[in-house]
Amino acid sequence: MNEMMHPYAEHKDPSYENFKATCPICGALNIFNRATDLGDLGLISFRTVSCLNSKCGQKFNINGDLASPDYQMFIMQCYGLKESKQYMFCILVLAQAFELFFSSYLYKVLVLKPVKDIPDPQKWDDLNILESELYEKTEKLAYQKLRNIFLNLVTQGLSPMKPDDASSIIQMIPSMCSDPSNATVDAYQDNDIRSLLHSLKNSRIANLRNKVVHRQGYRPRLDEVEKALLETRHIIFGLDSCLRTRWQA
Repeated sequence: MNEMMHPYAEHKDPSYENFKATCPICGALNIFNRATDLGDLGLISFRTVSCLNSKCGQKFNINGDLASPDYQMFIMQCYGLKESKQYMFCILVLAQAFELFFSSYLYKVLVLKPVKDIPDPQKWDDLNILESELYEKTEKLAYQKLRNIFLNLVTQGLSPMKPDDASSIIQMIPSMCSDPSNATVDAYQDNDIRSLLHSLKNSRIANLRNKVVHRQGYRPRLDEVEKALLETRHIIFGLDSCLRTRWQA
């Protein structure tokens, strides 16, 4: 049977880690883990799968995957976690969404953008070098230092156009791990970005995450989770939109 002839799942719920789909034949909910069950971490535009229900096992098609960046997918995943009252896990995921956003910004601005207009094969050589240098400088950094590096890059207007300039900035990363002053953020000219940067500086998501994962084993309340979710979405989605030209120029 031609794969295109298999029925399509109408009810789907893709997330960063899994792809949920209801079998159009037996109606069973299938949870396909991207790494284990599908063996594919990329965007799924079309895929034929077999129903995981042992009484069915029929083939059907899935499509309509999410094309959002990973940090956005993490945020959206938290609505389901909140609904199932997994408040501790929700806080962990929100903090990780911030870390993914910071890392993604660094990669786009310091690796992808500087090599954008370089012809092959030199482009790939430069990309590999910058990627290796950035990884070496950031692989062991957690929320606070990644946040500070991000803030310093933005407030200082650092957005290199050439690989050599990007490499020089990457080597400066250890000196960017300190929290920039409020006065430094105040000096940023764009009103929308300045407001979002202040919100980021004032966010307590990392503190709340630390209370959850360290000795306290803190169990957050619903109101704390809702506040953290609203704040995280506002900051990340806002900065993602406002700074997009920074890495696309």
